[in-house]
Amino acid sequence: MNSRINVVIAVLVVAFLWSAEGSHAQEGLSIKKETVAVIRGVDEERLLGLRAEGDRVLVADERGAVRAVSLTSGEVSPGPSSKNEIIDFSIRNGKPVFLTSTGNLSGSVQPSWPETPFNACILETAEDGGLFINGGPAAFFLLPTATSPFRISGLDLGIPVKDGFLWTLTRQKTLRTWQVELLDCLGNRMKRVYRFSREFQPEGLYFGPLGPEGELLVSNFSGKSRFLTLIAQNGRMLWRIPAPAPICRRDLGWAPSGDLLLLERVDGKVCLRRWVFAAPEG
Repeated sequence: MNSRINVVIAVLVVAFLWSAEGSHAQEGLSIKKETVAVIRGVDEERLLGLRAEGDRVLVADERGAVRAVSLTSGEVSPGPSSKNEIIDFSIRNGKPVFLTSTGNLSGSVQPSWPETPFNACILETAEDGGLFINGGPAAFFLLPTATSPFRISGLDLGIPVKDGFLWTLTRQKTLRTWQVELLDCLGNRMKRVYRFSREFQPEGLYFGPLGPEGELLVSNFSGKSRFLTLIAQNGRMLWRIPAPAPICRRDLGWAPSGDLLLLERVDGKVCLRRWVFAAPEG
């Protein structure tokens, strides 16, 4: 096993940036980076990414192969895999749920849910166990007890929060700035949550996963640099930090402690890394 596992190899200090809503920048943030485990047994060229729940992380590839990683011990073991190739996956009620290459759902699904395929490539699990399926001509919201999904047209990006609501990205018509809005499961606009600065452009934009307290994690590029932004449910920007370019679509996750998890390539190997945040002393 790589000698760098569980060894801190980098400490950096990044400054909090000004929020577009005018909240004050923080003094700074210390980030300690640790390697949790080297991931073996997945196809690195077809890596989908990670999903985290509790102290367990699942890493999957497009073949449907899954590896489970313990955040406590760093042990990597075979996880519950898919019999079919997959284009996305999530965790629902502690078990993986898969969106197969044919658009079907498998794994942790409700018996009442329809078995017909979805024209989609993105799968998200809501807090109540419902599913949000997106990436095609329309998005679909499957509530836990539903027999058919709610269909939402014209939704390019979204992530479920709780109680059947979604966060999405829209553009303000007058100011032409980008903003995060709250929608219900029918696609009706409820309120604006956050407005980005005029300089913000949704290049390489990705939402999620939600933070430990339901915060929205936003990944995007500014020029050639990638940044991660964390937005609280009340619309306050908590931090914005630089991050390495993703090695797969779902390279981000959260530990129960609030540490950020990333899949990164270290010395040519795919590693699960933990970013430990610490407030500045004094």
